[in-house]
Amino acid sequence: MKRKLLLSLSGALCLFALPALAQDDAPTSKPNAISSYKTAIGLRFSPSYRFRPDVTVTAKHFISPEFAVEAQAGTADYDKGYHASLQYVWQPQLLTSQRLRPYAGIGLGVTGTEVSRYREEQPLSTNLIGIGSIGLEYSFAKVPISLSVDYRHALFGYKTDSFKDMPINRINNVAVGLKYNFR
Repeated sequence: MKRKLLLSLSGALCLFALPALAQDDAPTSKPNAISSYKTAIGLRFSPSYRFRPDVTVTAKHFISPEFAVEAQAGTADYDKGYHASLQYVWQPQLLTSQRLRPYAGIGLGVTGTEVSRYREEQPLSTNLIGIGSIGLEYSFAKVPISLSVDYRHALFGYKTDSFKDMPINRINNVAVGLKYNFR
């Protein structure tokens, strides 16, 4: 009698314990998002309206597993122009892939030029812009390189000398990025 009771209790325990153990191996809805690198430095290439590439130097540093700070600086797509920005980037990990990660960021930047739209020399003007970006980044497993495709959109722009709205359509672009990863 004791043996039958002991067998039935152990059988019931197994029926309740096995599903709980099986759940540990199943993927969860919130994976452990760990970036394959801590810091990356690279270049971002985007086409220009004058058929020459707009090249930007970029640096990204993860401050937590899903959040990073990204700085970009480069020449603008018009003569004697520049732009620089600092963005706060959210980069979650997908359930299906550890190397392909989408990202979205928002930040502030400055842009400026010494040439007006009519090609006349003028004093250096600096403008404040708000930037948003979305994209995909793929980190290779064997080599410390990441490849990304993103769209950067200017949310607002103000001229600092007159605090008037400025045309921001030149800042919007699609680009391909190549970064070297420091793990």
